[in-house]
Amino acid sequence: MPRANPRPDLRAIATYGIPEAAHYLGVSEETLRSWVLGRKYPTARGIKTTKPIIIPADARKELLSFYNLVESHVLLFARQVHGLQLQDVRNGIEYVRDHMKVERPLINQVFWTNGKHLFVKNLEQVINASKMGQLGISVILDLYLQRIDWDAEGIAKRLYPVRATSHEQRRIVIDPSISFGRPIVAGTGIPASVLFHRKRLGESEEAISKDYGIDKLAVEEAISYYKAA
Repeated sequence: MPRANPRPDLRAIATYGIPEAAHYLGVSEETLRSWVLGRKYPTARGIKTTKPIIIPADARKELLSFYNLVESHVLLFARQVHGLQLQDVRNGIEYVRDHMKVERPLINQVFWTNGKHLFVKNLEQVINASKMGQLGISVILDLYLQRIDWDAEGIAKRLYPVRATSHEQRRIVIDPSISFGRPIVAGTGIPASVLFHRKRLGESEEAISKDYGIDKLAVEEAISYYKAA
């Protein structure tokens, strides 16, 4: 019998346009575009483009995968640390990749359990600690890494956008196996966009909560999350 074709990894499929992904993650479209496509800059010999720090699933169509979302989510911590330059982050990622032989460390749990220390140590060697603000690199990075669920092989399988909730609650989730990978209320298949648009049309959170049989706080958070572009 012919061998059945293996199921494609939904997490690796080019699914999200850059504007959509930027909305979901709470980062500017310009910033995300520079991460995945590089940034153009003038030189004496003409316009050049920096090397992307994240390799998009489909660069030609400017489409990202769920894995790209997770990589971008982790990179967001750089925006929370004053004075942290993208090149420093790039160097830190390459340092971990070379030392741990992990091709894509930002989507791999080994980055959290073993590689994070190397990553932070490498960054702290090149960054002025006085520019880090009140939170250190390790604390901020933990905040982002704790918003990721991992599969049995230690690869990212589910993302709880950090801007959506407090540190303890994880009410909004992006799961590539549910609702085509769009943000939903955790534990349901209800897209955050549906709740947002019902509120925008004049329905109350109480009515929406009762209609779907979900907690009012989850409704409020889904609405707040989705409208925050």
